[in-house]
Amino acid sequence: MKKTLLFLCAFSGLCANQIKMEEIKEVEKIEQNSFKSIGKKMFSDLKLNGFGFARYFGNFGRDGEGMSQQYRIKLDVTTGAVYGYSVTGGLFFSQGTSTPDVGNVTHGSVQGSRGVAYNDNFSDRFGIGVFYASKQMDFERLQLKFDIGRMNLQSPLNDKNLDMASGAHISLKYQGVEYFFSYSNSWMSDNFAYVIRQSNPKANASDTTTLSNQQAAAIGIGNDLFLLGASGKNIFGGLDFNVTFGNAVNFIDYMLFLDGQYKIKKDYGEFGVRAQIATAGLNATPNLLLGGNRGKSIYSDLKNTLKDQAKNRGIYNISLSYKISGYGIKAGFLKSFGDGYGVLMTSKGGLDVVGKMWLSNFTATYEGFGFLSSGSKKDSDIQVIYATTDYSFKFPLKIALDVAYITGKNNFVLTNAVQNSKNTKDKFRDLSFVELTPSIKYSFTKQLDLSMASSFYFGDLNKIRVMAELKYSF
Repeated sequence: MKKTLLFLCAFSGLCANQIKMEEIKEVEKIEQNSFKSIGKKMFSDLKLNGFGFARYFGNFGRDGEGMSQQYRIKLDVTTGAVYGYSVTGGLFFSQGTSTPDVGNVTHGSVQGSRGVAYNDNFSDRFGIGVFYASKQMDFERLQLKFDIGRMNLQSPLNDKNLDMASGAHISLKYQGVEYFFSYSNSWMSDNFAYVIRQSNPKANASDTTTLSNQQAAAIGIGNDLFLLGASGKNIFGGLDFNVTFGNAVNFIDYMLFLDGQYKIKKDYGEFGVRAQIATAGLNATPNLLLGGNRGKSIYSDLKNTLKDQAKNRGIYNISLSYKISGYGIKAGFLKSFGDGYGVLMTSKGGLDVVGKMWLSNFTATYEGFGFLSSGSKKDSDIQVIYATTDYSFKFPLKIALDVAYITGKNNFVLTNAVQNSKNTKDKFRDLSFVELTPSIKYSFTKQLDLSMASSFYFGDLNKIRVMAELKYSF
């Protein structure tokens, strides 16, 4: 009897162990399937975003001769969301030459915010563009999203493809309005990077030799940057708006961008009116922190020259538009106020102003509305009158004609006549000129299109500038 009981106990123990082993295997199987499911979702739901283009420029005339070419790929990949979490990584490749100013000479570009420069030609670069993690939470009437890592600065104050920052971004969508807040402890505007490159940064205040292009490639801005804003579309029956505020501690006291557009749709077409205001203020004692360790490794002449820059700048821009059956027309006026017109971190950003090339394509450095560009000089101003008309055919072809008159104490960089001067101040002139630009765009597919434009300049500029671009959007 005892042997029977012992046998039963042993058998029941083995059975229990076998059951436990089966349970463990079942749990392991579930976990393996769960991991496989997560992995499958992450990679099967990959999203591609970005573009690639080949772009060619030609300059002809008294104030510009030479050719340049640019090749660029920006490809960002986002994994599928698992429990609201996802990861985005991106590559950036750029190769080519900057805008030629004198004969066939091309000025070096700047690595700045884009990626690693592997040689002394700043136009050539390849590296990791973005790398950040996201968490999205969806509720009944709102959506909340957190991003943290290295990412593009997404605001109308920036170039959304080139300006970079390391930090965090929070966005909230509620009833058709999106709010956002971002904080960056290391960042760079591509426009700033060009200007800093041209200012000949030095290793320290007593060093007389400028940094090589390879060393200067590490330049970044360490002033903490805060951006916040709100935007909405088709609010109150046709109103689009955008409000953005920025602050770079001890450097830019404020940047404010206000944009409102109201559209009225009727059987006989769509009418629109748009008003934009952008202002910016330089800190009374600006301290621009440059370099990889918050300014301790690189000294820049900008620290001194910033003291003589415009303190409070501003521009306003008003336009009217009309569209019907593939035809569109728009006309407007832009004027500055305050003691300068450098109000953005990039040349154009969210500004809706006409003209294909006058904004930033003369030198790829100074023109436009960048905070450190032409409009940063004290007592500078600008006025622009513009109009454009376009027509989209039933087949994938669009033609357009832009005309813009630019004048004022705009502190533009003149080309051949003064680039040979050893005095840097001689490179800046107040120019009044007209840009007349016919253009054409042909779309082979929804992703692939070919654009061509030719700008004719009259007045204080005497040149013709042509451009052709083949672009693929992912």
